[in-house]
Amino acid sequence: MTVLHWASNVCTLDVVVPDDEFEAMIAAANRFRAEVGELGMSGSDIDSNVRARLYWNPKVPDVPVGKEGLADEIYALLDNSRLSAQQAADLEREYFPVRGHP
Repeated sequence: MTVLHWASNVCTLDVVVPDDEFEAMIAAANRFRAEVGELGMSGSDIDSNVRARLYWNPKVPDVPVGKEGLADEIYALLDNSRLSAQQAADLEREYFPVRGHP
């Protein structure tokens, strides 16, 4: 589905991933969150690596040996150009919940 947004005489085009596919992406984010949570402190290294790549930080932290693939999968899930801006924000919030919330 394609959605047009108008703001201040500017039209932007958002491609929206269908609901069923987006729900599967949310489920994958939750599975990754659980897997990373089980890693303890090395899970923070994975999160830091993924965040740095999402936000184009020039200093991308290393991940623990053997966990590079996991970090790459999480990054690929969250950096999906097919998502609308709202979907991307929702998916990122699902994987990186607000502190103090589950």
